[in-house]
Amino acid sequence: MTQRKILRFWPALLTAILMAAALTACAAPDLSGLEEGIADNAAAIEQLRPDAAAEPETTAAAAQAEVDALLTRLQQDEVEIGELRQEMDSNRSAILAERRELNELLARLQLDEAAIAELRQGLAAEHEVLLEEDARINALRDRLDLDEVALAELQLQVESEQDAIDAEQEKIDELLAQLLTDEAIIADLQQEVAALTARLNASLPACGTQEQTLKVGFYAFFEPLSSSADTDPAAADFNTQRGYEADLLDALAAMDGPRLTLTRTAIPHWEGIWLQSADPEFDLMSGGITILESRTRDGEGNLKVAFTDGHVHFRQSLLVRAADADHILTHADLTGELKVGVLPGTTGEHRLLQLLNLVDSRGALAAGSRVATPDGEVTADGSSDYSITAAAVSPNLEGRTALYPPTADQPTVIYLGSELGEAELLTALADGTVDALARGEIGNQDAAGADGSVFAVTALDPQTETGGFTVAADNTALLTCLNQRLNWLTDNRRISYADWSADPMVFMRRAQIWNNW
Repeated sequence: MTQRKILRFWPALLTAILMAAALTACAAPDLSGLEEGIADNAAAIEQLRPDAAAEPETTAAAAQAEVDALLTRLQQDEVEIGELRQEMDSNRSAILAERRELNELLARLQLDEAAIAELRQGLAAEHEVLLEEDARINALRDRLDLDEVALAELQLQVESEQDAIDAEQEKIDELLAQLLTDEAIIADLQQEVAALTARLNASLPACGTQEQTLKVGFYAFFEPLSSSADTDPAAADFNTQRGYEADLLDALAAMDGPRLTLTRTAIPHWEGIWLQSADPEFDLMSGGITILESRTRDGEGNLKVAFTDGHVHFRQSLLVRAADADHILTHADLTGELKVGVLPGTTGEHRLLQLLNLVDSRGALAAGSRVATPDGEVTADGSSDYSITAAAVSPNLEGRTALYPPTADQPTVIYLGSELGEAELLTALADGTVDALARGEIGNQDAAGADGSVFAVTALDPQTETGGFTVAADNTALLTCLNQRLNWLTDNRRISYADWSADPMVFMRRAQIWNNW
């Protein structure tokens, strides 16, 4: 074939090559047609080779150069086709991955559609409820409209009744004014009656006609009922009495018809103090002494003293640290690891032993109880040879310092106060020597104070005690005189500690009323 023939076929060959390139650029999924076209072109070229040899050498060389260039381009196209295939494979993988993601999205969309359907059902139900609530609100509004009408009618009625009330109030004010006038008249009459009573009492020969000097002994360490102004026995004010009983006796001495002059001596030791009024040294004994028939007799059973009428009431209790108040509420909470402080010979000691079942009705200690004394430790056998009461103690238990119960579930009793009385008890409780104090409610409440931030009072005993003074049993005249005046000052025991605590001058005012009549 001549060069002209080759040039005649060249446009068709070029068109095929360009079509193949266009198809490749479009990244068609199937390249088989392009490959067949390239193969046909290659075959055509091979057919042209013999013909080119018959042409002159120069023409053949030019055609050969064209053919070689065409082959080179074909090879480049094959390389590009390979690269396009790789790109198509990569695109196919990306498409497959996108298809998987799309499938996952479709599955999730189906789930979301189910949830949306459920939400729609819930919203529909809530819509029904809202409709019902709306209907109910409308009904309430209708009722409210009716109630507002009724309220307006009631307001008119109230205004009418208020006018009537105002008229009644004017009448009440007039009656109150009259009542105040009547009360003043009644008060005047009461004063006249009291004056007549006082004159009648003064006319009685209870205290005789002569002024008397009474020698009074008082316990020095029993605040707030009876205590010394100075706790030092060597101090001048040691014999100055302070407290509830001091003010009561001062008022008694201030009463006319005739006057009773008091000289006072502080006594630092408690045990048996009530019997000392039978001694020539004293006429009357004071100190918050509980009235007990057993305290009127000595150790041999001889009647020695008599009690005046009672002038103060109190109960036994426990004083504990404020931090312990929640778990020491009753005597039953006094367990084996605790220690209880007491003043020996007091009703506080005896009542504690009773409540802990450490003494029987005779005061005999429970068998196995051990008591520390100055002469050594003794062990009770359950007999009256080892007994403690509020009036007396067995000689072998005198000076006791501690009592150890027979079982491990009961507290140890610690005896204090030989030097400074109950002040020693408070110190022992504060420093942790003991965990509770068993003594009278009045003293414990005074120690706890108003805020109870340091100590607290618990375990109030339902059993009530009454305190009085003692005089010699054979001094009946003095006993009658004292009772007459004490009953007047206390208004026959209607005025007691709480009244004095609120107004320490209450007894002195009663004495002034006596004197004015």
